[in-house]
Amino acid sequence: MPPATLTGGGTRTHCRVPRHRRGLQTREGRHVESPKYTQNVNFRPWVGEHYCNGAPWGFRAMVLGEAHYGAESETRKVNADFTTTVVKDYMQGQAQRTRVFTKTARLFLMAEDKENRRADLAECRNFWQDVVFYNFIQDYVPDARNRPTPQMWNDAGNASAFVEVVRMHRPDLILVLGQELSGHLPTAAPKCKINHPSCFGWRYEPWIPDLTKAICEAKNARNHRH
Repeated sequence: MPPATLTGGGTRTHCRVPRHRRGLQTREGRHVESPKYTQNVNFRPWVGEHYCNGAPWGFRAMVLGEAHYGAESETRKVNADFTTTVVKDYMQGQAQRTRVFTKTARLFLMAEDKENRRADLAECRNFWQDVVFYNFIQDYVPDARNRPTPQMWNDAGNASAFVEVVRMHRPDLILVLGQELSGHLPTAAPKCKINHPSCFGWRYEPWIPDLTKAICEAKNARNHRH
């Protein structure tokens, strides 16, 4: 199968989702009636309440992770709402693993702020109402200490699902969490890649300039389309 490709962000300030695929959302951003994805999309993305309106920045941003990890993955059935549940639990202070969500949100907010102000925890939790979050690999990975297998990375279904989600939600900027993940994405994807926030010794400062530049480009590109 040829590699999947995609183009840049959308052309309107609201999400251009086909009428038959539109879903209602709760105040937490979780779908009541989920968009109709194909069978390639095992884990539906989290869509924040303010995402479709361009959030407070005037453009739409997606955060792209690698996969869901867990030791019990071999016996766990795929739950289509697992991603949205994980984000919702984090926002409500109920998640067990929170550092990656906090670091990602804080990095983005620091890069977007002219003075690189360090956001507090409440701001980091609210950040997820403004973005789409999606994991590239559409299956559970047994343990975070083990990397996804080559078969997972090269599964054409994962690339097709990613293209489908991007086409549906049309982000202007994709923040890619992980260098290895970035190497497996369609080349045409609009993205800013960083080392995964879970990496040992990870710091905010090395990634702020590139992300600030990507944010400015996303804003300018969207302004030029209107």
